[in-house]
Amino acid sequence: VVGFCQLTRQGLQVHPAGVHHCDGDEFYLETICVRKDRRSQGVGSQLMDWCAETARKQLMTRIKLEVVWSNHAAISFYKGHGFEIVDQDNYTRHKTRWISFSSDSGMHEMMLLVDEEKQKLGLDD
Repeated sequence: VVGFCQLTRQGLQVHPAGVHHCDGDEFYLETICVRKDRRSQGVGSQLMDWCAETARKQLMTRIKLEVVWSNHAAISFYKGHGFEIVDQDNYTRHKTRWISFSSDSGMHEMMLLVDEEKQKLGLDD
């Protein structure tokens, strides 16, 4: 295995960082991972393309994810795939040990609008 990703949909999704809510037309990207020796070879981009295509086929309008502020490589990767920061600092009040950041850090919530939703909102280039 060189990489994998996990999408969830609809309702409340529980994970170690807390609970997040997905609307009926949203996917939440729980995780995406690429083996270290295969990074920067397009594997992550293929996984993101699969996520977007899966969302389109399932008639989802958004893909949401969260990433630790200090993970600049991941933030750059997601922005490069069309994600935009829609909220910040969601988890500074949670001091869970599962997340590897200090209590004065936070999280970015990022969201990717699927093509049809971009058009509805007039955001399509």
